[in-house]
Amino acid sequence: MVVPSPIFLFHFTAFHNLESMFSSGAIKSKNLLRSENITPTNIACYNIQDKRAKTLVNNNGRTLHDYVPFYFAPRSPMLYSIVHNNVPEAEETNQENFVYLVSSVEDLCNQEFIFTDYQAIVTYASFFNNLSDLDKICWDLFFEHPHSPRENPPFRGYCKFFLNKDEDPRYVKRKEARLAEFLVFSQVSIDKISMIVVKNSSMKEYIEKLLHKYSINITVEIREDWYF
Repeated sequence: MVVPSPIFLFHFTAFHNLESMFSSGAIKSKNLLRSENITPTNIACYNIQDKRAKTLVNNNGRTLHDYVPFYFAPRSPMLYSIVHNNVPEAEETNQENFVYLVSSVEDLCNQEFIFTDYQAIVTYASFFNNLSDLDKICWDLFFEHPHSPRENPPFRGYCKFFLNKDEDPRYVKRKEARLAEFLVFSQVSIDKISMIVVKNSSMKEYIEKLLHKYSINITVEIREDWYF
């Protein structure tokens, strides 16, 4: 499949973490947050995070925790696990309280970045730092049968299915392919975020007030079909 253009990127988090991001002007990597003694609301599985903390990136001495992660589609397998209570360590599981921070490869490629073709912690994932390798991502699994989220400009319709199916060779590693990542070293400036997406009007109103408090100009939209 042809590499899409633009390539949107999605970082989701609990809304409780937004004020820290807005006040500092950046989304920060886990290691940078730790060095600044900032403890965000956790939404991650500890054993997965332990693997990420130990996964080296291209033998450069850094781990995944030195990078800010983005996915290539909303409604990810990770969000599914959280909202279905499969992440017992998560301090927030109500998807009404999750927000998407949207950027794009085009907006972030002037920073130090890497990306993967599969979930970054699996042994068969490859790491790339050249945009010409974006064709290594399984784009057809992101956009085939775009049931939900529906096409809604500027976004294409994304396929709502992501679970593995052992009986079909195309889908044996579908979940891991849908968890491919675009990772930006250290931090991403808030001015690189083009949109914030929420599930309901009350969250939209809350975030718009918070943006106003910090004099940040970002559009907030409601897209219920980015949720489960």
